Amino acid sequence: MSKSSPRKNGVSDEPGPSFHEKKPKNAKDYNIGKGAKKRMNKAKKYGTGGRKRK
Repeated sequence: MSKSSPRKNGVSDEPGPSFHEKKPKNAKDYNIGKGAKKRMNKAKKYGTGGRKRK
């Protein structure tokens, strides 16, 4: 093992190894709601055809 967890022996204010600075290419400054994500994934999966009129 590389580092021992700072939280192993009680509570610590120091963040664990999984909380690290993100690479600039992976950083984001937005949050997409689950409804919007669902619509985006559905459009990606099934195409972006418009709605048919009755």
